[in-house]
Amino acid sequence: MPSKGKIHDVFQNDIQQLTTQAGQQADMIRGKGTRPWNDPKWSDASKPKSPLDIPGITDGFNRDQIDTNYGQLIQSGSDAGTVGDVICVKTQGDYIAEMERGYRARHATPVRCIGHAMARRKGHSMTNGVFQGGVLKHVQDALKGGQS
Repeated sequence: MPSKGKIHDVFQNDIQQLTTQAGQQADMIRGKGTRPWNDPKWSDASKPKSPLDIPGITDGFNRDQIDTNYGQLIQSGSDAGTVGDVICVKTQGDYIAEMERGYRARHATPVRCIGHAMARRKGHSMTNGVFQGGVLKHVQDALKGGQS
């Protein structure tokens, strides 16, 4: 079966950028240059005006092509990609998403962090939230399942 997966440009470019930046960071500790930020590889046209340009950050981590490719791999049971294709493409998408979350967390303002934390806590306080609807329900179900 021919492979339907591929190595996507955003993944390859961002991995290359990380590799370059790691070398520069290692050189910096020995007094050669300054430490660069771990930024994605933006084109000049897509580079955000600042790290606080929330919508503008997305272009450096754009996973649209990866997501489309992944959808093609799992869309049809009779014309699916290989297991290797799925692993290859899913890993790329997940890695870019992790890089974006790290970048956004590093540049988040205290107000933004508090807003996100309070939204999570609001969800946690609900009866069908992670504590009562998740953990407690799981323990109750395990006890119930063990009694029958």
